[in-house]
This record gives sequence, C-alpha cells and structure tokens, in this order.
Amino acid sequence: MKRTTLEQYVTKEWQRRMGELEMGDPLMVAVAQRWQALNAPEETEEAREAVAAMKAAEAAVQRLVEDRRKQACTTARQASTTRVC
Repeated sequence: MKRTTLEQYVTKEWQRRMGELEMGDPLMVAVAQRWQALNAPEETEEAREAVAAMKAAEAAVQRLVEDRRKQACTTARQASTTRVC
C-alpha cells in the first residue's frame, strides 16, 4: 500500500468518524481542546487566566459576605439579650 493511499484512507476515516459524533461527545471535546491548544495557545492561556481570576474574585466576594454576616451577628448580639444569629 502506498503512503499517499494510506494517508487518504486514514483522513477519510477520521472525517467520517468525526462527522458521526454528537456535540459534547468526549472524543469531540478532546479533539476541540487539542486543536485550540495547537492553533491559538495564547487564547487558551488567556482563558485559563481569566477563569482563575474569576474564581479568585468570587471567593473574595464570598469571604466578604461571610465576614459582613458575622460582623452583623456580633453587633446584633451585643445590642440584644436574646440570640439573634
């Protein structure tokens, strides 16, 4: 079998297999991620950095909410003789 014939066969089979996949199929997801990493690595890195920044911001907001709630409970307890929080 010639190399070009083999390459054509593999390409054709790959296209057929990819065409049969549903969106969200694990193979489709893996192929898309690898394609993205190879063709736009800076976008991939930027996306990771953005997600990390978002998670850090969400965690900071959650800590702030919890701290303010604790502070409000402490203030309410000091002002009242009954349990508030």
